[in-house]
Amino acid sequence: MQGISMAQSEKAEEILEKPHLTEEQAGQLVERLYGLKVKSVKPLDSYYDMNFYVTVDGPAPWAHGYTLKVTNGTESKNEDLIEAQNKMMAFLADRGFPVPRVVPNLQGRDMSLEQLLKNENVSYSHNIVRLLTYLPGTVYHNVPVTHHLAYEAGAFLAKVQKALRDFSHPALHRPDFVWSLRYVPSLEKHLHCLKEDPHVDIIREIIQAFREKVLPRMDDLQQGYESVRALTPAEWDVLYYCVAARALQSYVLGHYTASLHPENTEYLMFTAGSVWKFIELWWGTPKEEIYKQWRNIQNN
Repeated sequence: MQGISMAQSEKAEEILEKPHLTEEQAGQLVERLYGLKVKSVKPLDSYYDMNFYVTVDGPAPWAHGYTLKVTNGTESKNEDLIEAQNKMMAFLADRGFPVPRVVPNLQGRDMSLEQLLKNENVSYSHNIVRLLTYLPGTVYHNVPVTHHLAYEAGAFLAKVQKALRDFSHPALHRPDFVWSLRYVPSLEKHLHCLKEDPHVDIIREIIQAFREKVLPRMDDLQQGYESVRALTPAEWDVLYYCVAARALQSYVLGHYTASLHPENTEYLMFTAGSVWKFIELWWGTPKEEIYKQWRNIQNN
């Protein structure tokens, strides 16, 4: 199995066209498109899109407020992809999973393509806008990660994955998606953003190990989680490298995206330090020792 092509890689990077929207503009969008009287608007952390937590005055069908989601300019060109996301959320909600629901706008549509002011030079971007029900709760990184919490999170994700076996949409089959594990070898082309990073040699080592150990077996793997479905021997054999590669994607793509959008550096780099500590600890621990610790946690 080969990595994605250069053309696919370049297409994947187009996602970085992040929208620009003020809190005032966000509130105006909600009132114009959804007919709700906005009480407050608060920006939420985001990677490529823009998200806002919106509360409203008067009667509303959802008491916890809403998330206004303004999709990045590139993915806004792919309405089928956004439709797939909406249908997936509805699919999971219908099966009892606590996920956001899409709120129809005044036209009865789940989304609309809006022309938004892009910068001070009076250029415009076209972005898909949606309103989602807001799920109250505590963000994962704000609570201690105990063995029990990690186990519960894994079990929940396994149930989601199991349910989604019965869901499919053509727009979700994206070999050029930068967060696909198949994209890992192409991380090397972004290492220029880490030219002064002392960890580059380890990064290259992990990428090469992934290229040798995982890519040739990608088509044989099925994703699953032990508490719901036992991993196959092939999955166990490559899991160590997949975990390292996923963490590496967060580290490298975070730095790369921050180089393109320095105004969002604080959020993008929030986890970079802890991610690298994890990578060093993980990659510095023999695969067999990590698996032994996992088994001990499962048995206890």
